This record gives sequence, structure tokens and C-alpha cells, in this order.
Amino acid sequence: MDLAGELGEQGFRWVFIIHGHGAPHHNLMLDQAGDYFRDTYDGRMVHLRGLQPTKEQLDKLKLTPPQLGLSDAVKKEVGVFDLHAGFEETSRLMFLRSDLVDAVYKRLTPMTVNAPSDVAQFQTSTWPGYVGSPRIADARYGKQLQEYRATRDIALTLAIIDGQLDERAVPRYGAIMLAAEAAAKVPDRAALNEQAIAQKQREWMKNKGIE
Repeated sequence: MDLAGELGEQGFRWVFIIHGHGAPHHNLMLDQAGDYFRDTYDGRMVHLRGLQPTKEQLDKLKLTPPQLGLSDAVKKEVGVFDLHAGFEETSRLMFLRSDLVDAVYKRLTPMTVNAPSDVAQFQTSTWPGYVGSPRIADARYGKQLQEYRATRDIALTLAIIDGQLDERAVPRYGAIMLAAEAAAKVPDRAALNEQAIAQKQREWMKNKGIE
């Protein structure tokens, strides 16, 4: 909101945000900052990656998600929620900067997640930091995924600028994921961690006499 205010006060009326982190709260906050900018400055600040167009909306934009041609066995191993450092992210990185991908990815055990509640079983002190199956990643898939992402973001931007699409009518990733977590009764560890940090800050300010 601070950045939205700075840009709005300077007269900017079109702002498009590219944010790659998938944490639901981060995405929700960017959506809300964009709504604040629109309501306050009569402009548009759009969190592009937070938009999750429906099939109907994609069809109107003539966008078709890439068909990777994965076998049923591979799809089963990847799982429904390929959330973090799994098949898709590793494939993207292999396409963009294969020299930065440790060859150990080929030997990693799949951690398949088909429901939000499944994530909790991996988030222990021994969790290696990924969800899904990075071992089957391939730069060829990464190329298709990245090229579609770029095409999609450009198409959404132009449609919004041209008045063909109102971003408020597009489902939002942050809201979708938080609703799924709530429905599955998954503990909101990110929110608890942020509350703990906020408490430390409040205690420090109190001790220093800062209001």
C-alpha cells in the first residue's frame, strides 16, 4: 500500500506487478494493495501472477495452457499440488539456468501432494524443502511453461489496458489457496510465524519507549 500510495501520488495510473512467490498471504496482500490503488487513485495496479483466469476467460483471450504430454504415471507422481521446488519449478529453472540446478534433483524421492492437508506430513525438521517430484523435471517442459507464462501475462495486460477484461472479475490465486487450506483445516504456519515476528517487534518498541 505504501508503494501504491507513492506511485499514485506521483500520478501513475497503470501499474502491473510481476511477483513469483506462491505464498497465499503474499499474493492476497498484493491483490489488496491493487484494490486500494484503484479505489484511491482511480487507476489500475494489477498483480498479474495472482490472476487465475477461468477456462472461459482464457478462451476469450485465445489462450491455451501448454499440453506437456505427460504420461498418467508421471502425472500421478507429480500430484495435484506441485507447490514448491517440484516438477514445474525445477523444469523452469533447468530451462532458464540449468547451470544452477544441482544434479542431485535426479535422485530425490517424490513427495506427492494431492490435497492441502498432505503438505503437513512433510513439514518436519527433516523436510528437504520440496513438494512434488523434481526428479522428472526437464528443460523442455520448462520452456513450454515459461513461454506460456509470458504469453499469458502479456495477453492479460493488454486485455486489461484495452478494457476487455476487468481484473476484479478474475479469480485470485491467494484467495483460492487460502480457502482450500481453510477447508482442509490446514494450520496456517505462515500466519503464526508472522504473528510471532510482529510480537517481537512490539516488545522491542515497548522496551525502547517507541509508540
